[in-house]
Amino acid sequence: MAIAGVEKTIATAEAIGLKDTGDPRIEGQGYNCYEDDELTKEAPCYTSAGIGDGAYLKLDEHVHAHSTISRNGNLIPQTYILKVEDASGKVIEEWKPSAGKQVVRDEAAYIVADMMADPNASYMAQKIHRYKNHKFSVKTGTTNDSKDGWIMGFSTQYSAGVWVGYHNRQKELSGFMEVMTQPIWNGWMKRVHENIQPEERVKPAGIKTLPAFIVRNHIGVASVEPSPANDLYPSWYKQKTRGTKEVIDKVSNKLATDCTPELAKETVGNASANQFSADKFHGGGGSAGTTDRDDVHKCEDAKPGITMTVSGSLITVTVSQGTHPLNSDRFRGTVNIKIGGQVVQSFQVSDSPSTVSYTATVTGSQDVTAEVIDSVLYSSSDTQTVNFGTPAVANPLTLSARRQGSNAVFEWDSFSGITSVYKVSDNSVLCSGSSASDSDCSVAIATAPIGTSVYAKDSTGKQSPNVTVSGP
Repeated sequence: MAIAGVEKTIATAEAIGLKDTGDPRIEGQGYNCYEDDELTKEAPCYTSAGIGDGAYLKLDEHVHAHSTISRNGNLIPQTYILKVEDASGKVIEEWKPSAGKQVVRDEAAYIVADMMADPNASYMAQKIHRYKNHKFSVKTGTTNDSKDGWIMGFSTQYSAGVWVGYHNRQKELSGFMEVMTQPIWNGWMKRVHENIQPEERVKPAGIKTLPAFIVRNHIGVASVEPSPANDLYPSWYKQKTRGTKEVIDKVSNKLATDCTPELAKETVGNASANQFSADKFHGGGGSAGTTDRDDVHKCEDAKPGITMTVSGSLITVTVSQGTHPLNSDRFRGTVNIKIGGQVVQSFQVSDSPSTVSYTATVTGSQDVTAEVIDSVLYSSSDTQTVNFGTPAVANPLTLSARRQGSNAVFEWDSFSGITSVYKVSDNSVLCSGSSASDSDCSVAIATAPIGTSVYAKDSTGKQSPNVTVSGP
């Protein structure tokens, strides 16, 4: 509003349905601002009137304008009567929707609808933005004098609004307006969407998704921070070169300090609002979306405890909490076991103390590390050099081949199952043992003359090196 001005903001609101009804025969009331509570003396509309405060809008026109936003800025005529029939049932007149007219940019309307449908951006504790895969865009409002409470919203199929207040505006309302408006609006929207299929809003082709300024400070009563790292932009938007970087604490979403553990630190590049804003009056936001510093981690905090024992190949690790719990919904308590610098097993832990075990499958001397990471990303570790023993050496598969009289005799050992001898040249079987206990076989020397290359292979697939038939 600071960029466009009050009058242009009001003109846009009236164009989307508050005054332009879409029917040239009918003009809406639009904005009306008054000097007195009796509403007898008209006055200029000031800044807050740009968002409806003190503008004395009619509820039906307000709903109609929001439906235009839902249609990506397309205004169609408003009606109260769908069909008129005579006594015999003959249709005299029937309303049919027209193609309408584009009164605001489709990209602008789509982005506004998307913002209104984001439950994380809403301060409301009860998130009413989703129902059976329908997306509801919602906006609340209260006039400065607390005499009017509003809630407006829409899906892709229905637009609805609720106003609460004293009929002649002579009494202020007490408490939160949403306590009154929200149940009415939400109940009606759920009822009309109960048995209809959700429809996605058509996304204009020019919409871009680009890096966005991340809000890390807590903004509203029930808003959820940090905000997304990417957001929607219109086609005309040209993003500025981003160079500002800040180190934040992932736990508190505030600037990291000397007490912030390394695991909790994150370097972010979208750290200045000025780099993302097209507002000519905007001077840039606080670094990293916040000027506050990490208040979760204190230098005097106790880190989680950890001890590791190794017996044979069994590694046992016991961990306990320090100042902070081991586990949280956001950051799970984790125990990592590393051998040779590689994580071989991870465990989730929540109780303090907790004990986990792992059986190593390695041999020889190895550096073994057990690491615990708690709910605020403090970590502790225990490292030992462990000799897991010498690996067993398998007996080699051996084969001998020699001439004995008129035969070529083959003998082997360290094979399993029935063993056969093959000719290397064509992989044909020369001979086989008759049982798993046999360790030799033979063929006529004419079949495997001296110098013939052969190998042996058993029924499990083990194979010997190639040898040649020898002899006098």
